[in-house]
Amino acid sequence: LTGAGIGLTPFSSGLQSIIDHKWSKKRPTNTNSSNQTEEADMSSSSSSSSPPSKAPTSAPTHVHFHWSCRITDIEAYVWFLEMLQHVHNQYLGYREGGLEVVLQVTIYITGACTETQLAALSNAHKLQYPAQDADRNFRMVLKKGRPNWEGVFEEMQRMYKNKRIGVFHCGPMGKDLAYYCRQFSRITTNALHGKKEKTFFQMHAEVF
Repeated sequence: LTGAGIGLTPFSSGLQSIIDHKWSKKRPTNTNSSNQTEEADMSSSSSSSSPPSKAPTSAPTHVHFHWSCRITDIEAYVWFLEMLQHVHNQYLGYREGGLEVVLQVTIYITGACTETQLAALSNAHKLQYPAQDADRNFRMVLKKGRPNWEGVFEEMQRMYKNKRIGVFHCGPMGKDLAYYCRQFSRITTNALHGKKEKTFFQMHAEVF
């Protein structure tokens, strides 16, 4: 998911829908529930022999959210930064329950901003700055400057080899993203097994 400025709006709703509704279908059962069906689900999910839960097949299990905003406009989007705290707490709950999902949020701050401003922003909203790769399954990071889309696509290509990757965007970066979708979509033949490997970036645009 990619957006810039007000282009954040549709995808912030999409992100919250994935977290609150799609992934919650596999949320661990409440141990205080008296409902027999829920108790049965809890019993089976808490068994030591049970495999980790997986998100519903209709929902993406790996979400990468990239958003850029000018430092002078960031106050207008405090609601989104506060929403990320909810997303963070929800994600941690799912992971503790064994749900196999990946969530990475990267916020790019553009314009004339100081290190002090960035540090204050990251501290206030629990964002990593500078970015760290301690946990590949979850991170919420703050970066200075515009996105390096070539680097982003290279990382996605490594992480999701032989997969179809949806690229959803809303904002002025459409031409750049379309270019990199073409550049990094690959069909190669495995020399050892003779099988074709396909990594395909499929672009979707939100226009309003």
